[in-house]
Amino acid sequence: MIKAKQISVNRQISIMKKVINILVMLFIVSCSVINNNYLLKNETFWIKWKEDKKACHKFRYQNHMFVVENKIQFYSMKPKQINVLLGKPDKIASNGDWIYFVESGMQCIDDSIIADTKRISVHFNNNSVADIYIILP
Repeated sequence: MIKAKQISVNRQISIMKKVINILVMLFIVSCSVINNNYLLKNETFWIKWKEDKKACHKFRYQNHMFVVENKIQFYSMKPKQINVLLGKPDKIASNGDWIYFVESGMQCIDDSIIADTKRISVHFNNNSVADIYIILP
């Protein structure tokens, strides 16, 4: 009888541990979503992004993964909406993609030089964002 109660208690403890793990995971995920939504609506963040033209002041370098990791939030945005958030592109690729430098390089020394540095590409399809990805040198 005592053994049966001990097994029952051990089983309850095991279930409670699993429930606590699930709750902790849900909390972490919810905080991440709140933080991402906050940054998407944070005007100061986007002002700093736009001020770091051609990534010469390293703000874009420090924060570019936020844009890429949350690219789904940008899907279906029109070019005008992207311009409000990311600003005028540093370059427009031959296929129409908007290019934003995220790593400083020769483009910071001479405006006419288009450096082969890390950058983000915003790809449009039917006048809406279809993808955002990193281009490596």
